[in-house]
Amino acid sequence: MCGIIGIWGTSGANIEKMQISVTKALQQLSHRGPDDQGVWTDLQAGIVFGHRRLSIIDLSDTGHQPMLSRNGRYCLTYNGEIYNYLELREFLLTKEVKLRGASDTEILLALFVEEGPESLQRLRGMFALAIWDREEKQLFLARDRIGKKPLYYFLTKAKEFIFSSELNALAVLAGDSELTIDLSAVDSFLSDGVIGGTQTIYKSVYKLLPGHFAYVNKDGWISTQQYWRINWEEKKNISFSEAVERTDFLLQRAVCERLRADVPVGVFLSGGIDSGLITALASINCNKPIKTISIGFRNGAFDERRLARQVSEKYQTDHEEFVVEHEVALQLPSIIQSYGEPFGDASAIPSYFVSKIAAQQVKVVLNGDGGDELFLGYRRYIAASMLTRLDKFLPDIVKESVSSIIQNCLPTPKSYRSRYAFVYRLLRAATKKDWEQYRILGSDGFSIEEKKKLYRDPSIIRDNSLSFSMQHLNKLTEFDSFNSTVALDFEFSLPDALLVKMDIASMANSIEARSPFLDHTIAEFAFSLTRQIKLPGVETKPILRALAEKYLPQEVVIAPKRGFEVPMYHWLHNDLQEMRDDFILNKKGIVTELFNRSYLESLLGGRVEKSLEPSRWVQLVWYLLVIAIWDHQRKTIYCI
Repeated sequence: MCGIIGIWGTSGANIEKMQISVTKALQQLSHRGPDDQGVWTDLQAGIVFGHRRLSIIDLSDTGHQPMLSRNGRYCLTYNGEIYNYLELREFLLTKEVKLRGASDTEILLALFVEEGPESLQRLRGMFALAIWDREEKQLFLARDRIGKKPLYYFLTKAKEFIFSSELNALAVLAGDSELTIDLSAVDSFLSDGVIGGTQTIYKSVYKLLPGHFAYVNKDGWISTQQYWRINWEEKKNISFSEAVERTDFLLQRAVCERLRADVPVGVFLSGGIDSGLITALASINCNKPIKTISIGFRNGAFDERRLARQVSEKYQTDHEEFVVEHEVALQLPSIIQSYGEPFGDASAIPSYFVSKIAAQQVKVVLNGDGGDELFLGYRRYIAASMLTRLDKFLPDIVKESVSSIIQNCLPTPKSYRSRYAFVYRLLRAATKKDWEQYRILGSDGFSIEEKKKLYRDPSIIRDNSLSFSMQHLNKLTEFDSFNSTVALDFEFSLPDALLVKMDIASMANSIEARSPFLDHTIAEFAFSLTRQIKLPGVETKPILRALAEKYLPQEVVIAPKRGFEVPMYHWLHNDLQEMRDDFILNKKGIVTELFNRSYLESLLGGRVEKSLEPSRWVQLVWYLLVIAIWDHQRKTIYCI
């Protein structure tokens, strides 16, 4: 795992200046790679690659990057890990390819020399990479299938093409005067809690999508192509027991491959089924006690350490726990700033702290990310399934009218995890269609009606049909509520929320996070299963629960889903209350520049809060606080 950056200037570019700029920008990526640094330049072409290395496989200098191919034609700078590099090495040796070291980087580059972009199909892992072809004078970019590793790019006014692993480093290389905040991205964030798809907080700064590669020419023109996608229509006709058995096999293989490392490996153990299964399989396939790390809170409703201990005791892991307490307010600005743009998933906080603790013990951690998305672990899938059944029997106008009448007669729920809260949200979702329905079942951010009260200038409000999630939904018009929710979670929420969170949280602490559930073969298999197999009733992720019966303590198997939640309602009313008001109501901040102060005051003062579910109030206030802190940190760093 590493950090990459590069700039391709015009033929008359000042190469020495570009080298200095890249070296300076690499300082912003030092946390991603504290073990080594490299800068490579093609003087004739006017291109400079930079790399920061976190040494995981082959710790010697033969893994140094940027790396030149043996024939000197290609140069690679790459962030990630190729888990099947040993098998690919054997494949290359059968073709009499000569190799110098034992790193996966050399394997990746040699494979590209042999097969070009087709080599991506052979890779099992996570990656974002850039390859310069010195003969064709062409830049090649690529991201892994599911989007575990990020890659941002930007074309400056001077026609310099820039790419980077993180927005903060890109901003340093581009210069803040080049970057302008995209208000449509702010609007998307208010709805979704993330800025999805190719869009970022800055105009003309884009993300390469997961499962895509791109060619860039000398004018900065970029041509992208998708090389992998899930086939949502194709389904397998197998039994539930066969599905459990196949999942077991695929997960065992994925865990074994992700244990490959020349440094210590551990597991994030939350107390849930997903991380519990990873811990179990890692322990079974490891010849010594594996390190496990858990995080918790004093508030018992959010604390799963007791369940985590049961798994640890069963497999005799080397277990360590940490409680998140008073450090939150002190660390929050730097945590938010590390994302480079507003990021609204509050579990970024415990993810940061658990990564910080783990980094003191290991250099690689396995986690349970992806288990919920692939095997239906969220309650919203049950809600979407119910909505799909309602759609078959009730016309939209009847369903929406009845749901609206019932909802208006019901009091606002006071607890997020209660059955009543589930029914209340289900009724809210039933009154909406498409993107609005997905938002209620998912992020539950600001609605259009709430934005009209929030904005000083309502014309900024973005048409939902232009949002990235809606664009995906338009492609899935033949899908019902259930299947569109599943597809959108995988193609939108997973890469733009969960995977961004884990990449930034782990890399901020110089530790590599690996997600066995997100092996692409597991994803392909999971999405080939019918709803009748994956969710036959009202119990979440039945396949993983059945598999857990084989490996985990019974109390863990039957425990309800909690997720990596934080006591944010308590924090916003206590520990973070002063910070909340200071940042959101700052007269020089972006929040008060864009939004009505009277609405902000009523939201913070409790008048609006009384009409909202506590979880929704938290979500809305948290999104505003994130924007305010991000804006303050940006202005402080760049002296704006």
